[in-house]
Amino acid sequence: MVRPVTKLLIANRGEIARRVMRTARRLGIPTVAVYSDPDRDAPFVREADEAVRLPGATPAETYLDGAAIVAAATATGADAVTLATVSSRRTKASPEPARRPTWSSSVPPPKPSGPWAPSCRPRS
Repeated sequence: MVRPVTKLLIANRGEIARRVMRTARRLGIPTVAVYSDPDRDAPFVREADEAVRLPGATPAETYLDGAAIVAAATATGADAVTLATVSSRRTKASPEPARRPTWSSSVPPPKPSGPWAPSCRPRS
């Protein structure tokens, strides 16, 4: 059973976060922004319905800290999360190059239907 999104936590910053917020607002979905100390006065923080401070200054300490993002989502009651853009640069906190994140979701993909369905194959 597909559940509608009731609150969206946006783990992006800047213009990307603002675009996601505008779309969510058009869909009637409240938004939660997470922000680092240097971003506390940024427009995307002011435009969100709620905002949660992530302690730290660098992306590795804040936006890329999965545990902090999950904690913020849990604390605010967000049932969906956007993912931060992953940089391929190496950092002290992440000595390995960033890998492309894999997508997982509790929402099943739509079932193909129509005359084209038998030839429809997911990309691998």
